[in-house]
Amino acid sequence: MTLLEVVVSFVLLAVVGVACLELSRSATELERRSVEWAQAVAEGEAALTSAVADGSSSLPMGSAIGSRRSATSRGSGSARPVVVTREPWSAEADVDLITVDVSVSAGKTFRISKLVRASRASRRTSDNSGFAP
Repeated sequence: MTLLEVVVSFVLLAVVGVACLELSRSATELERRSVEWAQAVAEGEAALTSAVADGSSSLPMGSAIGSRRSATSRGSGSARPVVVTREPWSAEADVDLITVDVSVSAGKTFRISKLVRASRASRRTSDNSGFAP
């Protein structure tokens, strides 16, 4: 084997090594984002379930039911804000729209919505929120 062949083989080996390291880094980043997204989905579904179960009839329509910061399971100390809102969807059918927004990194937001039957107390609160005739 000549010196030129050895140099070419080392260059090829280095290029393949760098490509494998970049592939490994990309896979790790993708896995981290997937875990973060799955946590945001779980937190959003939990907040939606608790908002539907609570009924939140004491707040006026269109206001935020709750805004909280949920702890992440990785223990990094950072938390993502979770905002739950309830708005009237259809006055004729007594249906409200509950929306949950969970902030994720890079300015992205996971949003989940559900239509629920409005309770009479929440409908009265929204009817009385304006000026009296």
